[in-house]
Amino acid sequence: MDLSKEDREELQRLEESLLRAEVRSSRESVEALLDETFVEIGASGRVYDREQTLNTMTVEINVELPLPDFFARLLVSGVALLTYRTVQTIAGGERRESRRSSIWMKKGKSWKIVFHQGTLSEVG
Repeated sequence: MDLSKEDREELQRLEESLLRAEVRSSRESVEALLDETFVEIGASGRVYDREQTLNTMTVEINVELPLPDFFARLLVSGVALLTYRTVQTIAGGERRESRRSSIWMKKGKSWKIVFHQGTLSEVG
């Protein structure tokens, strides 16, 4: 059982939307994508629940899009694992790279993110 091309493209679009300023600045837009059970493990190792994540999503970030090394795989029917890298430019022009993974579940006709983890890595 494979993820359809349409679902793969939709999941990449949704994942990238969570990195875009116009979505991050709208609590309603982010709420629509995060499942009620959403949990994130940040690069620091700190665990964030849905509400904590919603409260911090307004922070604008500068990440290169499209996402490098984006890969989506179906784990079971209606559950997909996404993996990719982000390359972020921070103050002073420094570049920070992270490895990221997300789990999305299909709820009705919509995909919702239920889990996300980021791990800082060296650029190169």
